[in-house]
Amino acid sequence: MEGRRVRQSFLHHRPSTTPSAAQIRAARLCAHLALKGGDPHTMERPHKLMATAMSQGLKICTVRLDRYSSLPDHIAHHILSFLTMEDVARFMVTCKRCRELCITSPFLTFNGLSDLCYRPWLHNFQKHNMCMSALDRFFVQRGRRKICNLSIHCCLRFSRNELSRAITWLRIAAQCYVEVLDLECVLRLAAKFAFPLCLFTCGSLRSVTVKLNGGVLELPSSLGFTNLQSLSISSVKVFNKCFGEWISSFCKSLKELRLESIEEINSINISSSSLVHFSLENSSPSELCHLSVGGEKLEVMNVEWRFNSSSGKSLKIFAPNLKYFSWKGYPTNDNHLGSLMHLKGAQLLLEPKEDTYENLHHVIHGVSRIEDLTLDDLMTKVLFEQGCLPTCFGNMGRLYMYVSCLNDDLVPAMVSLIRGMPNLKSISMKSSPPPANTNLQASGFDAGYWESQNLTFIHHLQLAEIELFGGKNELGLASFLLKHAKELKKMTIFYSSCLPQNVRLRLRNCAMASAATVVFQRKM
Repeated sequence: MEGRRVRQSFLHHRPSTTPSAAQIRAARLCAHLALKGGDPHTMERPHKLMATAMSQGLKICTVRLDRYSSLPDHIAHHILSFLTMEDVARFMVTCKRCRELCITSPFLTFNGLSDLCYRPWLHNFQKHNMCMSALDRFFVQRGRRKICNLSIHCCLRFSRNELSRAITWLRIAAQCYVEVLDLECVLRLAAKFAFPLCLFTCGSLRSVTVKLNGGVLELPSSLGFTNLQSLSISSVKVFNKCFGEWISSFCKSLKELRLESIEEINSINISSSSLVHFSLENSSPSELCHLSVGGEKLEVMNVEWRFNSSSGKSLKIFAPNLKYFSWKGYPTNDNHLGSLMHLKGAQLLLEPKEDTYENLHHVIHGVSRIEDLTLDDLMTKVLFEQGCLPTCFGNMGRLYMYVSCLNDDLVPAMVSLIRGMPNLKSISMKSSPPPANTNLQASGFDAGYWESQNLTFIHHLQLAEIELFGGKNELGLASFLLKHAKELKKMTIFYSSCLPQNVRLRLRNCAMASAATVVFQRKM
């Protein structure tokens, strides 16, 4: 597995000096000998290999070290980027050349320190303090050499001075022209964290990912990231209540913004001239009441938003060039999607409540011009029951449905949905976790029912994916498609091991009468 990863890394890197297969193999074997004490191709015999190496004066290891040291620096650094700093620390002691490569590597990954928070305290504190001191010395040794990627996952709740030490590392990273920063910290309860100011003015910084596990993130009131293009914030409490305005005013180069599990913030109002991708994921009920996102360049927007009550909640989107929109969770009772003239795909996996039903007409009308649509069974049934279907989706070419069971309650809603898609070319129906109190009655609609509906999409359908849940309704749908879809090129049928043999035989007989390629795929 390691061999494949190393080879793929070279292909992806496309260095100017292509290493030979022998050089790649020597570097990989050298790393394994240094780290594990054995050959990756003969790891079942490590002791025998080491005994042989010692009997030969360690010539094997020396030869492989020489081959590794002959690699160009950027290739050797790329190999080292796949190792944790614990492994790198072991690798440093093998020879002077390896130590030099480790110290000069622009890819630094300090992971595993956060795990120490969840072990016996005294032993952990001692080991953690040693690791922190080792990192201090490492940064001193490497000086101000370039840092491309810096990843730090650590625990900062053992003592009060640990936070200041982590801030010092970030200052050093800014001085070393860091480009990508990934920071995950376990802090004391309600502890506050603030980036050093030099990091905001670091012109090389392009991407920042920060996760504080419940800590409080403090942001400056009049200073932002100069050239930052990607920002991801998760599991934090934002101290700056005007977070959206801060993004709009002080992050002028930001193209991608990801927010996950943001706490203690009531409103997010973002208007950005550079933002292309926006994502909000609050999978558990949050205090957020108002979300407003706007931008002429915004093309992708993903929203997963859950709350205890829809009262007073609003979603507003001003993105005339939006191309893909995904909305999960609970719909608000006040939503404005704006003009989505360029929208191509939408995913609506919503759980509507009674006080939000009247707004579903506006939601489904806003996405009526798209080409790809993803729905689940709950949303489909609610749209049907509220009279939102059939809606004309004249451009619809692909429909994806996640269903827990194609029961008798869902079939009429699904028919009404597809009736408004006369040009449908691809349909996919796959499983999702079944909700509580699911009606498993699924035997009232056979192929004859589908034939009686005179659905015009059948003349254009080319691809189909259907999962068999054990009822007869999906069997009737599959038989109908195989018999009447003359343009059908391929159908994939997913089934479980408990599916009766006679059902599979019936489908195989239908497949033999169709010109389409039919693939039966068993789900584990």
